[in-house]
Amino acid sequence: MNVPDCKAPIAFPTLIEYWLGELDEAAEARIDEHLFGCDGCGGQLDEIVALAGGIRAAFGEGLVGTFLTSAFVGHLAEHGVRVREYRVPHNGSVNCSVAPEDEVAVAYLHAPLAGVSRLDVIINIAETPPVVIRDIPFDAASGEVVFAPKMALLRAMPSHRNRIELVAVDAAGERVIGDYTLNHTAT
Repeated sequence: MNVPDCKAPIAFPTLIEYWLGELDEAAEARIDEHLFGCDGCGGQLDEIVALAGGIRAAFGEGLVGTFLTSAFVGHLAEHGVRVREYRVPHNGSVNCSVAPEDEVAVAYLHAPLAGVSRLDVIINIAETPPVVIRDIPFDAASGEVVFAPKMALLRAMPSHRNRIELVAVDAAGERVIGDYTLNHTAT
């Protein structure tokens, strides 16, 4: 990434680590000093902050569905976000709904993830065409995939059945490793 008028631009991933507070003190001090005198890199950091703010706002408004980690869900709850959680056993189902005060709904899909390096998801909602999401983030050691659907869409839908398939992908091909049903009741 080119930064105008900068002789030694800070790499974009490093700026993200800086913004997230993931650097050690020495690296952070070097970047602080660089940013103090570099409008180009400072502008790049401003863009990262603005992008994060836009994502945060869209997520808060229920416009973004995503896959999370359990730790991130815990972080949301610690910061006062009202989270509705459902645990779905491997190849199981759950009855679910959302209340007006819920800000985020989360389904923990328990799955045999040992040895899985890539995971795709197929989401079938009522009468709509399936949605395929490729290469989702997951933590194989946790044995679960954490799905947070779009709350705005969920609130607007009537009672329906949502079927989610987890598909492991490797050199040998694709194989379904989990099939889940969420029976949503509109409130």
